[in-house]
Amino acid sequence: MRKFLSGAAAVAGAALLLGGCKAEDGAAGPRAASNVQTANASATPDEKSVRRVGPAELQKMLEAGEAVAVDVRVKGEYNQGHIKGSLSIPRTELPGRLAELPKDKLLVFYCA
Repeated sequence: MRKFLSGAAAVAGAALLLGGCKAEDGAAGPRAASNVQTANASATPDEKSVRRVGPAELQKMLEAGEAVAVDVRVKGEYNQGHIKGSLSIPRTELPGRLAELPKDKLLVFYCA
């Protein structure tokens, strides 16, 4: 069974993978989504524990109930268009809203 980042490690992992988010990415949909996973929940995330997930793979994971998409853009951008069923947790609010994230699913953060 996989263990996923939690608490401060989740925030650090999200910050690492969200470093590439740009405001001009828009709401047209994901070019690629990212997820964070590690075998050791207390480990500090690094480039080896973050991988890119393409739209087709993400769709399969969402349909199978294996993952949850987390849109980290501001609410206005989320409202313009987002992945169906995704959680809206703006990047700046993520540290205070970690309790809303499921602990038993792969978390896929996206900003495009």
